[in-house]
Amino acid sequence: LTYYPLDETFQVRPPSSIEDDFTKMVASVRGKPIHLLEAGYPSGTACGSSPNQQAEFIDAMFVSWDKYVSEVPIINFVWTCDLSSGEVDAMTKYYGVDLPAFSEYLGTLGLQGNDGRKKLAWTRLREHVAKRAK
Repeated sequence: LTYYPLDETFQVRPPSSIEDDFTKMVASVRGKPIHLLEAGYPSGTACGSSPNQQAEFIDAMFVSWDKYVSEVPIINFVWTCDLSSGEVDAMTKYYGVDLPAFSEYLGTLGLQGNDGRKKLAWTRLREHVAKRAK
């Protein structure tokens, strides 16, 4: 599965909705493992988000993952870095979606800026991984 808690206009849903989403995912597959091959949350304001909210997404994902780790053995957080404006333009044309929120969704999914600047979500991800590696 892929997991991006967004509505049809590419507005983010609150990180507080993640635990309920996990419960529904687990119930829907009746005992089969769930591999989240892509999971992400944009940090852009056109999506109704922010860097702080993206970090809250990371926190909420790990809380839910801890609860359902035997049912969800794999989560791949998509894109360590934001895309460049050229990459966003190419993907927007490819998908044929002409919404500012879609472009910003694509361009701000990374856990670091396109320039390598660490976002708060990157720091939170590293903290959660280090905590569980002990």
